[in-house]
Amino acid sequence: KPLDIVKDVAPYQTRRTFQYREYWSRQNLGAGQAERIRMGSLACTGGGELMFSIGVPLSLFESHPEYFPLIDGQRSREAGDKKMRRCMSNPDVMELMRQYALRHLESADHFGIDYRDASGGWCECGKCRAYGTGADGVYRVQNVAHRFTKELSEKVLAVRPDAKFDVLVYRDYREPVSNDVKFSPAVLAKYCPHQRCYAHPLTAPCNAYFRRQYDFWNERCPTFGIFDYYAFSNVQYCPLEYVLAEDFKYYMNSNFRLWLEDTSGGCVKWPFPVCNWQMFYVASKMFWDKSVEVKPLMDEAYAFYYGAAADVMRKYHAFRLELWNACPAHAAMSNFQRNAYCLNPEGSRERLLGYLDEAEKLAASDAEVRTRIGIDRDMLTAVWIKRNDALREALEKQRPMDVRRRSGAIAIDGELDDAGWKDAFVA
Repeated sequence: KPLDIVKDVAPYQTRRTFQYREYWSRQNLGAGQAERIRMGSLACTGGGELMFSIGVPLSLFESHPEYFPLIDGQRSREAGDKKMRRCMSNPDVMELMRQYALRHLESADHFGIDYRDASGGWCECGKCRAYGTGADGVYRVQNVAHRFTKELSEKVLAVRPDAKFDVLVYRDYREPVSNDVKFSPAVLAKYCPHQRCYAHPLTAPCNAYFRRQYDFWNERCPTFGIFDYYAFSNVQYCPLEYVLAEDFKYYMNSNFRLWLEDTSGGCVKWPFPVCNWQMFYVASKMFWDKSVEVKPLMDEAYAFYYGAAADVMRKYHAFRLELWNACPAHAAMSNFQRNAYCLNPEGSRERLLGYLDEAEKLAASDAEVRTRIGIDRDMLTAVWIKRNDALREALEKQRPMDVRRRSGAIAIDGELDDAGWKDAFVA
């Protein structure tokens, strides 16, 4: 059944001593949430995207505008509010943040450092420009962010040597720095390749940009992990376990401590870990043994999961994988729906539905297996069939433009008749 986070998921995890994070700030915790944290779940680490709005609040703007970003020659209240930036080179800003972190650490052992999911708004004053200028003489935003993170964590550790920090290597401060920033082992740096292609492994040519960043930060950060974003890349009910296994082998041959996936993007009534349970099953096994091979592992899992219908459901999932791998283009955060193209081959939906019909007959005496096959039918309908129907309807109503990366000469003549268009991806 659809799961309620508060009524179903949190109590389940608490009873089984799973660690999970409450998103709300500590001061807003209800009695039940506070009790679950005491029983083993993870308290909010404080700070994070809100760290400046709490540590150096906007209420100080009138009395201390110098704490806030200089934008186009003026101290900006808007950049201080909406983008939550501060004048990073100001020593008073650093001191206020140090005090805030120490206050938080009175009741927690972690403090989160992050610079908000918004581009722009960084202070343009001369001191901040110098603060963010690396050894190559070039100013970079990532130099500012990670230098501040390093210095803040060091100042806190001088007072609280047992403190731990989380920092996101994210968005417009994700590119390699050109200064000498290297974090203490007390800082868990979580690299966020949120716009990478999840239809292909990190080692694929299409992800070279993100692999380069991963390698850089992996070398710079003694305590290092990755924060993936499958759930928001339009990959619900897509066979990602093989790509994930390739990624895990790459991660686990490097300086790698943690894998985090934001699982909050679901599919109609089913949450993401149900839509894509295979990838989480493979991840849970590979945490223990990176030599695990996916196909025999999934063959075994399908035997447990589908019982008498296992053989036909293996064929069903193998065909889904074949269709997924044959899709054009990529799957990235906030990108187009690659899964809408899975059923373009004629007869593919009928073949998949036929497998499900056969599986339900084989599982006629097992209500639990019939329920599981029903979940597959729900998601095939919602994610593949309905989206493919919408794609076909859209293409019937308008002339499509086919797009593809092209090498060689391109004739700029207004005619879409080059040979390269023939096999291109329909947009």
